[in-house]
Amino acid sequence: MTSTWRLGYRPELDGLRGVAVALVFLNHAGVPGVPFGAPLGCDVFFVLSGFLITTLLLEERDVQGRISLKAFYARRALRLLPALAVFVLIIDVLAAVHPVDGWDGVGSGSLWTALYGLNWATYARSHVAPFAHLWSLSIEEQFYVGWGLVLLLVARFSSRAPALLATLALCAASLALRWIWWSHTGFGVYSRLYYGTDSRVLSPLLGAALAIGVGWPVVRSLARRLAVPLLGLGLAALALSVHGRGPIDNNPWHFGYLIPELATVAILAGVVFRQTFVNRLLGHPAVVHLGRRSYAFYLWHVPILSWFAVNGRPPWPQKVLALALALLAAELSMRFVERPFLDLKHRFGRTPSQAATAPGHR
Repeated sequence: MTSTWRLGYRPELDGLRGVAVALVFLNHAGVPGVPFGAPLGCDVFFVLSGFLITTLLLEERDVQGRISLKAFYARRALRLLPALAVFVLIIDVLAAVHPVDGWDGVGSGSLWTALYGLNWATYARSHVAPFAHLWSLSIEEQFYVGWGLVLLLVARFSSRAPALLATLALCAASLALRWIWWSHTGFGVYSRLYYGTDSRVLSPLLGAALAIGVGWPVVRSLARRLAVPLLGLGLAALALSVHGRGPIDNNPWHFGYLIPELATVAILAGVVFRQTFVNRLLGHPAVVHLGRRSYAFYLWHVPILSWFAVNGRPPWPQKVLALALALLAAELSMRFVERPFLDLKHRFGRTPSQAATAPGHR
């Protein structure tokens, strides 16, 4: 499974995170023009997560000759748990001191957040506000646990072919499950497709398939030659997806998710293998800055928005204030919570790419 190709640090991938979390914020803030910004942003995050995590694990396999699940899970914990623990603690204290309208599930939300089961709790319509938006983190963590085990098994082979075949088989299974759930008409079908791990895991698996595929020189060569059309098609598909998706009743394959998922794969392939104007835009320092703080920004933006909400949405001046406070919270989290723990990740092994890409998503 060895490959001489290395991802290295790509600031434009941080920039892609920044764009994704910006779409999520605009949607949740009720800004006109991005009615599907939050679902689209989650699609981008999921695909990017699968791509980065798989790339880093395969590079670990190439450099060290094996994949250490213990080290992998330790790095994930150092990246994700400190900021999340501080966030949950502060929200719990704020809810006790000053109850906020809509925060009717702080206790159960804290529990499900700690268990990384918020996607299923949200689907079951449990009261988990103001933590409900963290359902996507639960899906990612569940993916990390299962995917690490899969790669540990297939990494025993010298070729990447078994890993790619296993990934594509899981992609097909997830897509089939979307069809099965869609065919069950009635209450909760859309929520089941949206929050179910089995149906949403297709996104990171597509990113993983790309990460495995680029181990072959022929795939990298093809990606370089097709980078510009891939970027064009991907950006056009994402732009259309922001403004609307087909109704689920007329969408048996649930292309509302599949189109932005495939679009993100196309953009990743184009951005990673050829420098274009898109790389320069995504690599702008302001966009990269937001992307590297996107995890804490994502944690904090929903409760901050809900704090200022009037009839479900904050007025425009409060939207701007909420944005400023979310950016401030993300900066404080990065400087005083996340970075000290990120500095400890080297104790659990780091590949050349890991030293800079710092996956952790959001």
